[in-house]
Amino acid sequence: MTRWASPTAILLYKTCPRQYFRRYVLRLRAPPGLHLLQGRIVHRVLARLTQTCPERLPPSEAHRWLNTESKKILARAWARTLSDLRALNLPPKRLASAYHDAGRLLQYWIAHTLKTGRPNLPHQVEVP
Repeated sequence: MTRWASPTAILLYKTCPRQYFRRYVLRLRAPPGLHLLQGRIVHRVLARLTQTCPERLPPSEAHRWLNTESKKILARAWARTLSDLRALNLPPKRLASAYHDAGRLLQYWIAHTLKTGRPNLPHQVEVP
């Protein structure tokens, strides 16, 4: 039987056959990394924002509400995930940088959402 391998699997095998064996043969998963945890947090914040956004806000009020709420929700979501983040054994400055990056992602999303004229957000959203 011919076995298909993705480019990622081939590169992993070339880099470290033991990691390939653990990942693709034994199907062991590594703990989530910083970017995965950060992405999950941002998605949770966006899901919460879209579920709680008041109906029919004028753009100026929508911008203020989204900024304020996104900061509050991000702080709570980050605090809930802090034990997983600390388990990564990253320097505190790196974690602080990741927190600010998540905040910037949310600000970009808010600016794009308001620029496209969609301050009334959908109430159905996919949560990871």
